[in-house]
Amino acid sequence: MRRVRSCAGILALLLFAGQAAAQGSDFGNRYRNRLQERASADRETVLPSLGYRYVDTHAHLVGQGPGAQRIDFKMAMAGPSDSALKEMDRVGIGVSILMPTPQSYQDANRYDLSDLKEALSRHPGRFVLMGGGGTLNAMIHKSHAEGKLDEETRALFARIAEELIQDGAVGFGEMSATHLSHAKVFNAFHPYEWAPADHPLFLLLSDIAARHDVPIDLHMDMAPEDTPPIPALRHEPNPEIIPANLSQFARLLAHNRKTRIVLAHAGWDTTGKLSPMLLRRMLSHHPNLYLSLKLQPGVGFPKTRAMTDSGELKPAWLQLIQDFPDRFLIGTDYFHGAEWQESLTPGEGKGDWTHRFLSALPPELARQVAIDNPHRIYRLPH
Repeated sequence: MRRVRSCAGILALLLFAGQAAAQGSDFGNRYRNRLQERASADRETVLPSLGYRYVDTHAHLVGQGPGAQRIDFKMAMAGPSDSALKEMDRVGIGVSILMPTPQSYQDANRYDLSDLKEALSRHPGRFVLMGGGGTLNAMIHKSHAEGKLDEETRALFARIAEELIQDGAVGFGEMSATHLSHAKVFNAFHPYEWAPADHPLFLLLSDIAARHDVPIDLHMDMAPEDTPPIPALRHEPNPEIIPANLSQFARLLAHNRKTRIVLAHAGWDTTGKLSPMLLRRMLSHHPNLYLSLKLQPGVGFPKTRAMTDSGELKPAWLQLIQDFPDRFLIGTDYFHGAEWQESLTPGEGKGDWTHRFLSALPPELARQVAIDNPHRIYRLPH
């Protein structure tokens, strides 16, 4: 029976990949051309204190299921993409890199790059896509849960990864190694996921990313040693103790130094361990590590957050960014289209906190983090 379930899971992922590929491998070239035509939008004056639009390297586009308590990712993306564009214009985002969330292999409602393409066709030049959160991520966690990995699965994994790039993905994401559930905050279907960051499929993905010169966006709630979740996240399905994962992450980073690994949600810590001191050590030892900054308050551990509750950038974080100016990006983690996201009023939202952050940096450094670094790391057209 276990073998039957495994084969069914592989067949489902194979069908998903085939559907994505059937939509045309020239899609990536078309939207790169559109992005090239609109690249000057980054330099338009939208917010007087900044003088330019910035690149949001980590955002999601979702639809809300009617009468449901969960996000229905399979709904049409027309409405959410329109509302996303309005919010982007309001807070000064020129381009958003959209990606599927890191989904569980047990989720029958998985989605990936092909489900997000409507956003690009409706708003050319404003959205860029990553892929793998609903396919590759599910395969890694399924392999770890079952404790096995055969050549058939490795070949299928590599095939899906290659097809995502052919289909226009500028990288792989959102992937997850350690992902704590925020079920009591967001919705009951927000998963807990754990797989070693040096799992053979993560290492294979690193090699594929290096070959195509694209980054991997990785969600990893950091635990240098066995660590309990912060109080706000001590609920099911999270474990009482998060297994140590830092050494495994270091092995992933060292596996292929040509692979750019973007650690998501830096500055918004869910374990109390991701301090500027730890990040400084990691950046010093791993030249292929980059940090995507999520800046608004919330569930994250207050002591290690980059910003104070009053919206000030903490000195230790400012010094860290100044010492590693080419390694930081903005990644708001917007969930465009989700009801709880749309209910935020101006001043509360993620883009507003990002604006406060960029305004606190020296102008040249702010432009580097907001525009230059994402264009270089994701190879976006200038």
